Amino acid sequence: MKLLFMINLLALSLLLQGCKTLHPMRMSAIPNDQQEEFVVEGKEAVSSVKTHYVSLSPYREFCSATGKTSYVLFVQNMGKEKIEFGPQNVNIEFHDKTNGLATKSIQLQTYNEILGEIETKERNKKNALTWAAVGAANIFSAVSDFISNDDEKDHANKNSNASKVQANLIASERVNSEALSPELAQKNDESFRHFLNQFSNQAKSKRDILDNVFMTSQTIQPGQHHGGLIVSNTKVMNQTEEGVFTMTVMVGGESHVFSVDRRFP
Repeated sequence: MKLLFMINLLALSLLLQGCKTLHPMRMSAIPNDQQEEFVVEGKEAVSSVKTHYVSLSPYREFCSATGKTSYVLFVQNMGKEKIEFGPQNVNIEFHDKTNGLATKSIQLQTYNEILGEIETKERNKKNALTWAAVGAANIFSAVSDFISNDDEKDHANKNSNASKVQANLIASERVNSEALSPELAQKNDESFRHFLNQFSNQAKSKRDILDNVFMTSQTIQPGQHHGGLIVSNTKVMNQTEEGVFTMTVMVGGESHVFSVDRRFP
C-alpha cells in the first residue's frame, strides 16, 4: 500500500514539474556595412539588397537552446526573371566562440520532421495527463485509506481562418512594376511581418503556426515576393555554447549572407 502510494506520488510530481526551464538565450541578427536593420512591432530584422531583396530575423516562438532555432525569411524578386526559392536555398553554419570558433553545420528541418515531433509531444502529453489523473485518484484514495486505517482499497482545433491567414503570410503576391524598388520591397516585408506577428498572437498551438507559416518551395515571378518560417535543428549544440550563426541565402544566383549572434545574458 505504501509502495503504491509513493509510486503514484512520484508520477504526479514528475508531471507537475512540466518542462524544465531552459537557460535564457538571446538571438540577434547583426547587420554588416551593406545591410540595414529595421524593427517591426518591437522585433528586429536585417535586410540585404542586391538584385533581389532578402530579409531575415530570429523567430522566438520556435526557439530553444538545445532544440530548434527558427527564422523568418522574406524574399522579393526585383529582377527580370523568375526564380525558384525555398528552404533548400539556405545554408547554415555555427561558429562556436566557446570552442575556438569551431564550425558546425546546422541542418534545416522539413515540415514532416517538425510535424512528427509535435504529434509525438501531443501524444506524450495526453498520455501523461491520463496517467496523472489515475495517479492522483490513487493518491487521494491512499490518503483516505491511511486516515481510516483501511489497507485495502486532448488536440487543439485549427483556426477557422487559417487558410486566409496563410494566403496573407506565405503566398506570393503580384504587385506593380514599383516592386522593383528596394523601398517598396521593404514595405512588403514589413506588411508580411505584421501579418505573421498577428497570426502568431492568435494561433492556438505551434502546429497552427507550422501549418500556416512554414516556408515552402515556390516559383517567384518578377515583382512577386515570398516569405515564411525556416526551422533549424540545433540539437547538436549544448545549452552553453555561444557564437555566431552564418546563414547563406542563395537567390537567383546571388548570395546574401546574414550573421545571427547567439549568447546567454
